[in-house]
Amino acid sequence: WMSMDLRAPNIVRTVKTFRTKRVLPSGEQQTLIWIFSEFLDVRLSQSTVRGDEGTIRDIIHDALHGLAYMHSRSIAHLDLKVGNIMGKRSSKGEIVYKLLDFGYAQKMPRSGFVILK
Repeated sequence: WMSMDLRAPNIVRTVKTFRTKRVLPSGEQQTLIWIFSEFLDVRLSQSTVRGDEGTIRDIIHDALHGLAYMHSRSIAHLDLKVGNIMGKRSSKGEIVYKLLDFGYAQKMPRSGFVILK
């Protein structure tokens, strides 16, 4: 699992992953994927953000740091959206926002891409 190799402050930490199989009543076999990660207690919503520019800036700042880390490892997230960013509140009340859900993430070749600045 790609998420097991990602270690950065703005990437959710995956602790363990495994698969199990089960047979449905129809006889069809189904594979279940279990992903255990660190606990994130802040889900993004309108009430979380409340149109607060500072909060929005913090979310974008942290998300971009997570993306920069992934891109430095030649990994593209490919499913970045509000639902794939959550936060973890520290004991001091500060929130660190983290990227999660790497189901569509892909390792990208280093050659053949142009980086625009």
